[in-house]
Amino acid sequence: VKLVRQLASEITARGAAIYDALGDEKRLRVERSRAVGRDVDLDEIESQVQEQIASVRENVQGLERMLDDLRRDEESLESKIEKRRAELERSEKRLSALQQVRPAYMDEYEQLEAGMDEMYDSYVEKVRNLDYLEYQLKEMSADEDAKQAERERELKDMQRRMRNEEMKILKGEGDVGGGDDEDFDIDEPARAKPGSSRRKSPPAPAPMAKRFGLDGRADGPPRGASLVGGRREPAVMGSMTG
Repeated sequence: VKLVRQLASEITARGAAIYDALGDEKRLRVERSRAVGRDVDLDEIESQVQEQIASVRENVQGLERMLDDLRRDEESLESKIEKRRAELERSEKRLSALQQVRPAYMDEYEQLEAGMDEMYDSYVEKVRNLDYLEYQLKEMSADEDAKQAERERELKDMQRRMRNEEMKILKGEGDVGGGDDEDFDIDEPARAKPGSSRRKSPPAPAPMAKRFGLDGRADGPPRGASLVGGRREPAVMGSMTG
């Protein structure tokens, strides 16, 4: 069945080619008649044949030269391949010999390589500890700065209160400790009583003055010092003239 189909398609193709050739028969008949009726110049035909032969001979010589070049290149490549193959064999033999020979320092190298893991673990641990200690140092420095700032603030507040108390005592304000110590307004200016024409003598020290050591007793810290953060700090008194 397959052969029959192939023959049928071939017959159809050949019939179409024949039909096309018969369609060109009219034009080809005129050309054929003209060629047959024309005089033939044998010398010209011979010269053309000789030219074609010479061209073919040149092509053959060029192909032979190319073949010779290819043959020489092939021989050169084969010699190079043989040389490289010999070098490869020598290198393989040398490599096998070197693999069989054990260097003298190999035992020490293996021992040192085994100890590298422990050294690396120790190094990592020390680096981590160093980072942690640096972090703790920063935290402690920050806490210390905050505490120092708080102590300075409390010291300044204490000094300001003491100056206000002394100013009020010197101006004759009366009992400066009559009220609660914690509710004492340190910013309130001293006011003289109306109708007073002369300065009165300072009153007896109040509990507030006793607390700050203004009465000369030992009930509180000595005058000129304040208790801040559990330690006695020297109080820096301001100028009374200003």
